[in-house]
Amino acid sequence: MNGKAIDAYEAKYEKTWTEAPPHCQKMWIEAWHAAIAQAITVVETYRVSVGNSAAGEMAAELTMENLRELRDELREMVPNARGQTPSEAR
Repeated sequence: MNGKAIDAYEAKYEKTWTEAPPHCQKMWIEAWHAAIAQAITVVETYRVSVGNSAAGEMAAELTMENLRELRDELREMVPNARGQTPSEAR
């Protein structure tokens, strides 16, 4: 959710979200979305070495499963409706 982005803004600047000008709110939310999208891309394209053994294959599958969970958690941080205005974000 955008709530995490708003919390990060308030922690960084020690101001409430409503004190930020609308254009700053918009830029902050867009930057948050871009950062999360980039993180998801890194997770999705990460190469996992398998090795030449059954244990290596099992370890690789467990790693991939963990990366998928991480990707899904990152996706939950961004709302589905990308057209939300900052005031609708919370």
